[in-house]
Amino acid sequence: MFPELTSQGKVKEPADRAVGNGHLTAEGRACQTKGEARRANKKAKDAYKR
Repeated sequence: MFPELTSQGKVKEPADRAVGNGHLTAEGRACQTKGEARRANKKAKDAYKR
């Protein structure tokens, strides 16, 4: 549904741990959360339509 956001977040977190910046970890978690929220919203809309 929205794998691009979740995937981006999953790539950014380990990359940041390797670099040790901290900024990408937060950004990666935000992308994952955003993707999960969109997925949940889509599921709710689909359930409502039925």
